[in-house]
Amino acid sequence: RWLVRTHFSYGGNNTHTTSTEGLLAGDNKLIAGSVVASGPLYRLPAGEMKVALGAQARHEGLDAYFTGLYDEKDIEKSRTVDSVFAEGQIPLVGSRDNDAKDERLELDIAARVDHYTDFGTTTNPRIGLAWRPFSAIKLRGTWATSFKAPNFYQLYGATYSDLVNSPEQTLPAGQSVAVLLLTGSNPALTAEQSTQWTLGLDLSPRRIPG
Repeated sequence: RWLVRTHFSYGGNNTHTTSTEGLLAGDNKLIAGSVVASGPLYRLPAGEMKVALGAQARHEGLDAYFTGLYDEKDIEKSRTVDSVFAEGQIPLVGSRDNDAKDERLELDIAARVDHYTDFGTTTNPRIGLAWRPFSAIKLRGTWATSFKAPNFYQLYGATYSDLVNSPEQTLPAGQSVAVLLLTGSNPALTAEQSTQWTLGLDLSPRRIPG
C-alpha cells in the first residue's frame, strides 16, 4: 500500500541584542513545503522492495541591521533550496515473511539532490547494509556524504576587531606583542562537506529477553 504525505511550515524569529560590541536587530523567516510518496515496488524472493520518493522547496530570508565598533551593516538576503530525494530498501537474503530465525541481508540506498540559489547544486548519496546471520546478532553499517551551507549570520553578519597581547617565543619570557584579532562573519565562507561512516552491532540473545 502506497502512502503520500505532504508537509508545510512557516516560521521565523526576531532578534534584538545589544552589547559593548554593538547592536544586532534582525528578522529571520523560513517557508518550507514537501511531498513524500512511499510504498512497495516489487516483491523479491527475500521480501518486498520498498521505495520512497520526495521533493522539497525551502525559502529562507534575513532582514537585519548590525553595528559594531568599526562596522555598520544593513542587509537583506534570501535563498531558495529545491530538493529531490529517493530511498530504496532491498532485501537480498532471507525469507519473505522475515522470520527472525533465518539469515537476512538488506541493502538500503538513498540519494538527495539540493539546488541552492547561492551555492549551486549538490548530490549526496547514502548506502547501508544490515546483516543478521542469526536471530541474536545484527551487523549494520552505512556510508554517506553531506553538504551544509553557512547561514546568513555567518556570511553577512557584523565583524569586530580587537588588539590582544600574545606571547612571542622570540622575546624574553613574560613579554608579548600586540596582535589584531578579527572575529565575526565572513562572506567568503564555503559550504561544509563531509563523509560519514557508521558501524554497529546489535546483540539480542533469546536467553536474555528485553
